[in-house]
Amino acid sequence: MGRVIARARRLCDLSRTVKQRSLTGIKPTNAPHLGNYLGAIRPALRLAEEYESFLFIADYHAL
Repeated sequence: MGRVIARARRLCDLSRTVKQRSLTGIKPTNAPHLGNYLGAIRPALRLAEEYESFLFIADYHAL
């Protein structure tokens, strides 16, 4: 029983050190503009400070 508790404590400690993940996609609409920056880019950059971030450009026509 003691080994199970020790392992659970180690896993809890690991979960505190691992960053959560954030996945953000931006749909391209011509050149970037202020609305893109305020609505998608700036919040994504803010999330990147706290989370392991993955960013992509969602372009259905490129498939």
